[in-house]
Amino acid sequence: MISSNVVQSFRVGFDRTASNNIQNESFDFCQAGLQNFWCGAQTDQLGGVSITGGFSAGGGVGGSQGKADFYVNSFSINDDVNWVKGNHQIALGGGVLRGEYSSLNDFAGAGQFTFNGSITGLGMADYFTGQPSSFFQGLPNTSASRQNFLNLYATDSWRVTPRLTLNFGIRWEPYLPMSVSNNQISNFSMARFLAGAADKSTVFLNAPYGFYFPGDPGFPGTSGAYKQWDHFDPRGGLAWDPKGDGKTSIRAGYAFGYAYIPGISRQDQGGTNPWGGRSTYVETGTNFANPYAAIPGGNPYPYSIGPDVTFTQAGNYMSSPYNLPTPTTYSWNLSVQRQLGASWILSSTYIGSRMQHLAINQSVNYAEVVGTPEASGCAATSLTCSSTANTAIRRVLSLLNPAEGQYVGFLDQWEPAGTQIYNGLLTSVQKRFGHGVSANANWTWSHCIGVFQGYDSKADQTSTVPNNLNFDRGNCDADRRHIVNITVVELTPKYSNRIMRIVASDWQISGIYRFLSGMPLSIQDGSGIDRELSGIEHQRPNEILSDPYTGMSGPNQPYLNVNAFAAQPLGTFGDLGWNSIVGPTFWEVDMALSRIFRIRERQTLEIRADAFNLTNSFVSLPPSTASPGNAAVPSFEAINSNLFGINNAAQPTRKIQFALKYAF
Repeated sequence: MISSNVVQSFRVGFDRTASNNIQNESFDFCQAGLQNFWCGAQTDQLGGVSITGGFSAGGGVGGSQGKADFYVNSFSINDDVNWVKGNHQIALGGGVLRGEYSSLNDFAGAGQFTFNGSITGLGMADYFTGQPSSFFQGLPNTSASRQNFLNLYATDSWRVTPRLTLNFGIRWEPYLPMSVSNNQISNFSMARFLAGAADKSTVFLNAPYGFYFPGDPGFPGTSGAYKQWDHFDPRGGLAWDPKGDGKTSIRAGYAFGYAYIPGISRQDQGGTNPWGGRSTYVETGTNFANPYAAIPGGNPYPYSIGPDVTFTQAGNYMSSPYNLPTPTTYSWNLSVQRQLGASWILSSTYIGSRMQHLAINQSVNYAEVVGTPEASGCAATSLTCSSTANTAIRRVLSLLNPAEGQYVGFLDQWEPAGTQIYNGLLTSVQKRFGHGVSANANWTWSHCIGVFQGYDSKADQTSTVPNNLNFDRGNCDADRRHIVNITVVELTPKYSNRIMRIVASDWQISGIYRFLSGMPLSIQDGSGIDRELSGIEHQRPNEILSDPYTGMSGPNQPYLNVNAFAAQPLGTFGDLGWNSIVGPTFWEVDMALSRIFRIRERQTLEIRADAFNLTNSFVSLPPSTASPGNAAVPSFEAINSNLFGINNAAQPTRKIQFALKYAF
């Protein structure tokens, strides 16, 4: 504290989070009999097996297989000064924060096999005949990133009149991109790829054309992005009492800011070539027992990393532009509150927000449709037809340069073109406690529209249609159009009759009613199904009926009409909108009854009873949105069985619990 009207606060902070996970031992693919397979990274750890229309086994890609270590450190220094002068309350300050993230994850080493029915027409048949449609493997994944944050700010709260207060301020927060301290980061340029050997990496001599790494000409240090110093965040607001009686208030506010991408977003790049060596191999005619038999050069693992390292075929890559802009946020609100009588308060608030420059995963090396789309019979080396059998040679880079393109499988790039818009209206009525009763009721109407986002270099994390973000524009995943909450608390009066006072006085009865609109559902063809023949997953079917709902909402009743959807023709995109289907609504009534008995001055006894889902109503969980059927005719059985079918996936039935608490 400096003086009576100036207060200074200086803070230093440190925070550390460490997580170490070790999976229980079982057996690995080598012990199961696979030939020429590498199990050195995860001995005694079973990889993943995914069968379309069948079962899944093992850890699977993205699971917590094997050893996984994660460490997060943060250091911060902040200095703030508050100064009151006349009708102004001024705040000045700044801060510095350093964040560190590091991890080691062996999840890719155990491998992942997919059987999607592309060989025989049935996933289970492919499995029993030992013919996987693809398999994935890589080295242990490491990540190490550091980032510094700097900010300075100034705000002023100005009491213009006793009835009007204005707030305004500005914050300077430059973008200092995170540094990948182990240099595991790369950038891809189509212009460099087309230039060929004339613009090849000098850091890794065998890298495919188009890729640059830290140390290559023009690469921005170890961050892969340029610094952005001109980040200024203005904000302002007002509070107004129009009548001056303290019973009505009007508030409004606006703010602009930046949302920085978290450090874990760079983790996936540590798994790309050459460091993590992750590769997804699409194969035909190779037996499950010897998966690398059809891969030129055979099994590449393990290998050491150096300037002359050999890049694996069909490698997975993640790239971002050097000038990737920071996502920006705009938010605004307007609210009106009014007190009625002595205990009632009405409130209505509008909230709006918009986010821009969201980093959206775009597939650079997708498969193009050439010749005639075919469900089967198209050879893996043919360019006169298109099927899932020849996905690898139909990829963009393979068509441009087969010799170099064979080393690149999934190649995704962040495109800062995503947006998300939210508008909401919150209306509430509150009765303050009086005459033993208090109540609160609120209703929120809101709508959020955005674009599907993904960060990982996987086929299911990119836009469905290459170079067309709007195809995946729809309701946000968390969109709930209506939310209603009603809460009532009543305290029984103190009766004058002694027996009634002992038995019935001071009981507290409370009830809660909750209602939520259904959450958005993105109906998809199913995992591993590639109807558009692009190598990109989460594809959607055609909607052939205007109303996809059955109107039924009871147990063992289908919520969606399977006849409303049909598989899109091969080589085309389904017309069903992203998140355009809405799941079932949720509602629930809970109640509680309690009373505290005072035995002595410092001794109390509390009796309590709680009832959840008091009406014992059937309230379903959201359905599965992917079909387990074959690639030709999605059955959408999962939608029905998981929602109202044999699985009867519903919220818990009525629960009543009693409690007794003695405090002394």
